[in-house]
Amino acid sequence: MVTPALAALVALGSVWVLISSAGVYCAERPRLTVLATLAAFLIALCFRQLGSATTALHRWLTGCCLLLAAATLFVDARVVIRSGPRCGKSPTTAVSGARPLGANSSHMASYLSTR
Repeated sequence: MVTPALAALVALGSVWVLISSAGVYCAERPRLTVLATLAAFLIALCFRQLGSATTALHRWLTGCCLLLAAATLFVDARVVIRSGPRCGKSPTTAVSGARPLGANSSHMASYLSTR
């Protein structure tokens, strides 16, 4: 019975952050990322509990928690990814010091040609 409470708390936290941000999500990106990570953890927990569910009620309850966590993960990830360009960050350079994919291709080609 802990899983439904956790799924509801994560979903309510996500809704609260999205409603309180008034459409500008730059400051809320870290919070939404944490909530998306928690939702992913809950999805894994739900799949683990589905295997050990003995009654139909327990399966339905766990399935509903799984759907709620999946919806939370989808919405949070979508908002974080879509708000990236408006906040001056692209998905490939979100990590500080990271370069876009293919930036080192010439270095890699010269390294492989010497071997």
